[in-house]
Amino acid sequence: MKKLVMIVIFTLLLSACGDAGQQNKPNPATSSVLNKEELVLENKVTEGDFELAIYTKKTQYAINELIDVYAELTYIGELEEVEIGHAMRPVGFSIMEHTRDFNIGGVMAEPYMVTLLKQNKPIQYKYSFSGGYSSADGEEYVAFARDLQDNQLPQGEYTITAVASFNIHEQESEPSYGFKTSISFIVSKGKK
Repeated sequence: MKKLVMIVIFTLLLSACGDAGQQNKPNPATSSVLNKEELVLENKVTEGDFELAIYTKKTQYAINELIDVYAELTYIGELEEVEIGHAMRPVGFSIMEHTRDFNIGGVMAEPYMVTLLKQNKPIQYKYSFSGGYSSADGEEYVAFARDLQDNQLPQGEYTITAVASFNIHEQESEPSYGFKTSISFIVSKGKK
């Protein structure tokens, strides 16, 4: 009888130890960080003569469904057109997954490029993962970042931020522009 009691106690202790490691990991299925007001199909921000908008086709996607998020940069000033100077693109993206608390900034090559913006004619930039990671970031973070590379996201609550960064080409006295806007959505097991 003593042996049976010892085996039961030992089994319970092992089970308890196995659960302890799982308690600190958030469960995307049960955690809810975003509220309904944050789940919109578009957000816009204006700075000076420019408007940056970000759009999503849905506020809820299924696991591994291709997400459809894009940003538009529009010149809304009085001139017919304006040239802007920027890195590879004038709009980049970062992504945050709220339930895991992972924030992955975008990475962009930095040659000096020039883009012509025509008045009230938006230029569209489709979201694609451009973040980086290293082995120093931790195993769970690296695995998560690898999952994001094909724009099919694992279960969770996400915010994608579009960041505009540019200056008016050949006008050194003009200030540089740097502004952003975000869109949030949920990825779950079933579509809604």
